[in-house]
Amino acid sequence: MMKINPGNLLFNEPIKFDENVYINIPLMEDVSRNTNFNLYSRLFTTSIRLLFTTLRNVDEIEKKYPTIWDMVKDEEGDILLGRVMGSEFRGSVLIMEALNYWTGLEVDGENGFVLLSNGKMMHVGSEWIIDSKVFKEFSDMIKLITCFDPESERDMLPPKPMDSDAKYNTWISIYKGRAKKLGRGGNNLIENSGLVNKMMILTISMESYIPIDEIKKMSIFMFNKIFDGLQSKEGYERYWQIQVSPKFASDKKITKHWKETFRI
Repeated sequence: MMKINPGNLLFNEPIKFDENVYINIPLMEDVSRNTNFNLYSRLFTTSIRLLFTTLRNVDEIEKKYPTIWDMVKDEEGDILLGRVMGSEFRGSVLIMEALNYWTGLEVDGENGFVLLSNGKMMHVGSEWIIDSKVFKEFSDMIKLITCFDPESERDMLPPKPMDSDAKYNTWISIYKGRAKKLGRGGNNLIENSGLVNKMMILTISMESYIPIDEIKKMSIFMFNKIFDGLQSKEGYERYWQIQVSPKFASDKKITKHWKETFRI
């Protein structure tokens, strides 16, 4: 994986990915207002197994299409990807739109993106060729920028193998409960309500109040790292409040200071 200057992530500076390709780091105002942001991120971060988590034949789909790029290369898979993403367009079209969002490269016209007969994708204007290797490297960059944590999807992944109807029915029951729990506190009438909630939590949780106008100017990377740091700090402080309280027995464990565990 290519190495980048952490200053690009902190200060919202484009990251050079290829000779003529730069990845832009969106600000929180853009992220919170863009109703397609989750889609443009999920195409590079979500696993096949999570995409089809509620289907009985999830094992077969994952075996046939190990990655999203494998779906794009197959006509049937390309159509299926678009549908599972809630779109009437093919998955490849959505990926082109997502690449436009992250890089600013034009989608249509003679200099836009095209699918090649050899299973690759090309941006004509920049002469950028995208194959499975490049797609993975680009996906890794988006995961880094958005602070994607693979552990965040673990509880929503179906058991493997999904080899019986009884196991499937049990999983669907568990999945519905977990999905309801994760959706708790959101507003179905508000796009990106979960992200907006996080912005408000950060505003009111810091010892020194952070105006919402300041949060709007943060890159998504900085916002997520500050939010994660706040959670680590509060968890550390709660731990020691319990340890010194006469109401609880100390577990005698030595926990690291939250600053020691904080990483970019």
